[in-house]
Amino acid sequence: MTNAKFTSIDSWAIWDVPNADLTNMTPDEREKAFGDNYQPNHFPTNKLTGDIDERLKNTKYVIIGMNQGNAAIDQDKDKLFLNFHGNKGSMDYRLAAALYNTEL
Repeated sequence: MTNAKFTSIDSWAIWDVPNADLTNMTPDEREKAFGDNYQPNHFPTNKLTGDIDERLKNTKYVIIGMNQGNAAIDQDKDKLFLNFHGNKGSMDYRLAAALYNTEL
């Protein structure tokens, strides 16, 4: 991934999974666990391994969300390829909680 040409407005939704046992949690409890685990301005690069071009070719799903076009205005330009928004207030971790343990 280090040779990929990403900018500060590129993103791919990959989140760190909380260390808690999520098996019997309610959706609200799971959302809270992902929220508590959320790290602003972070991208878990250890989860995006291998040939990025091959990964992109084999992507089965694309989830498109609408957000304000100013999400990256205050983002450090040296931090490339973050998860949607760097700020926890964006609450994009809710998508991680909703999609957890599904094919998506």
